[in-house]
Amino acid sequence: MQPEARAMLENLYDLFYKKTQDKRKAWNYLLEFLLIDSDVSHIFEIDHKFEWLFGDLDLVKKTRAIYDDKLLRANYYDHLGNIYLDHFVPKSKVLKTRSYVKHQSAIDVLADTVFPESNKRFRFLDIEAGTGRLLMAAYKKAPKAYFFGVERNLDLYRIALTNLAIHDIPALILNVDLGKYETDISLPNGKYNWHFANTWNPETNQFRLNSKNYSKKFSPLHQK
Repeated sequence: MQPEARAMLENLYDLFYKKTQDKRKAWNYLLEFLLIDSDVSHIFEIDHKFEWLFGDLDLVKKTRAIYDDKLLRANYYDHLGNIYLDHFVPKSKVLKTRSYVKHQSAIDVLADTVFPESNKRFRFLDIEAGTGRLLMAAYKKAPKAYFFGVERNLDLYRIALTNLAIHDIPALILNVDLGKYETDISLPNGKYNWHFANTWNPETNQFRLNSKNYSKKFSPLHQK
């Protein structure tokens, strides 16, 4: 479980909360910090350009004293997803949420069942990617496969995108509602929409709508 990594992230979150006195803003700062540290190509997409950090030398020193990127990347455990659950999802709703909240061991068992260790370049689509737990577990088993994910909740999508960046997992993930937008890459609208994958601030108004029956859209990505 690597409790040291969880403690480090909690300490960073607490540090940013003391800076902002705002739970949501502190959480956004944490995700943005981790995302850019892992993949600087997102720097022009995020909501803040780190003026909040570099304008405060004391905060910079404290952040450096806490942050250990090697510890964070030591395994594929979804610490960010767990912290989000603990701080932002009421306990009365945790058991009613979708599969992303399953215990890590359950995710690992699922990955072991679906993905025997393989060097084959098959394709896999997680239609409720949540915070990226299954994608990370699957990548660990089959690192040469092509991974795709779809998640309609922006909070969960951003956690998944950050997790993928931290571990340098070459997956594509879309923040869309499957009931409204096309994701089938064999169709023009679906192929077009995947150009918006891995975007911090998805421009939903530019996505193209479904062009055929919802139940038929996933087969191209499920084929091995």
